[in-house]
Amino acid sequence: MGSNLREILDNVSYPEIFLSFPNAKEKKRIESKEKAILEFYQQFACVGGDLVFSQSPYARNYKGRIGRRNMNRRLNLDIPQNNTFLLPRDVLAATDHLIGMKFGTGILDDDDMNHLKNKRIRSVADLLQDQFGLALGRLQHAVQKTIRRVFIRQSKPTPQTLVTPTSTSILLITTYETFFGTYPLSQVFDQTNPLTQTVHG
Repeated sequence: MGSNLREILDNVSYPEIFLSFPNAKEKKRIESKEKAILEFYQQFACVGGDLVFSQSPYARNYKGRIGRRNMNRRLNLDIPQNNTFLLPRDVLAATDHLIGMKFGTGILDDDDMNHLKNKRIRSVADLLQDQFGLALGRLQHAVQKTIRRVFIRQSKPTPQTLVTPTSTSILLITTYETFFGTYPLSQVFDQTNPLTQTVHG
C-alpha cells in the first residue's frame, strides 16, 4: 500500500477487530495492537513479491478538492486540500469507519447517493478536454490513413499533405457539435439528462 509499519500503526484504530475474523486455513489470536499491525502488514503489504496494494490503484484515483473535503469531514481526517488523490491513509480510515459501524462503535450517517454532495460532478472544462482528446485521436487516425495512401502511391509525404487546416477544423467542429448536440448533460429532457435525478436542495 506504499506505507511502512509506523504509518499504518498511526492510522489504524481497530487492528484487533479487523484481524479477529476467522481464517479458513488458520485461526490466529492477536494479543496486542502492535502484533495485529505486523500481521496486517505481512499479509497485505508484500507477501512473496505479490503486491496486493501498489502505488497504481490510488495514484489513478483522483478525488478533487470537493472529494477531499468530503472525505476529511466524513472520516475526521486532517489531510490538506491540495492532496486530491486517494491515499493509503484514506483506505485505512475508511476501513476503521466500516469496522466501527459493524461493531456499533461508529456512526451510520444517512447518506443520499443521489445528492450532489455525494457525487463528483466533472466541470465543463474537463468534459471539453475529453472531447478535444477525442478530436486529436480522430486526427491521428486520419493522418495514419493518409500516410498509408501515400506509401501505396509511392509519393513523398509532407506535413502540408498530412495535416491541413481544413481537416483539422472540421474534426474539431464536428466533435464539439456532436458533444453539445447529443451529450446527455446537454439535454433538457428529464429522462435524458442524468442531473435531473439528483437531489441538490
